[in-house]
Amino acid sequence: RQEAEAVDADTILGFFRSSLGQRILRAEECWREFRFSLLCDADELLPDSDAAGEKILLQGVVDCFFREGEELVIVDYKTDHVCSEKELLERTQHYRRQLEAYAMALERIFRKRVKEKHLFFLNAQRSITVS
Repeated sequence: RQEAEAVDADTILGFFRSSLGQRILRAEECWREFRFSLLCDADELLPDSDAAGEKILLQGVVDCFFREGEELVIVDYKTDHVCSEKELLERTQHYRRQLEAYAMALERIFRKRVKEKHLFFLNAQRSITVS
């Protein structure tokens, strides 16, 4: 009951009315809260570090990804309160490496190309494509 009261139904409805939300609803396959663990070469994740030759265990939970044709699209939901375009761009930069790591992991696990990575800022009802 407490969790249900914390959910803002208008925010969720707004997301599913967005073009990104509509794509999820039409997707051939969709995964939510996908947990993964993957052993990676350190230089894949930290190219500018002195860790070349080392291994890193990458673990994460992808909020959502879906399949369109033979490619994948990642969606990561954020609850950050952003009030300006500048803040939106700063937060997007902050999360860029997280989405890049998710894309690398999903491409390796599913052997499919990740064609798009999106952040969806729930409070601002804005989708930002991360390239």
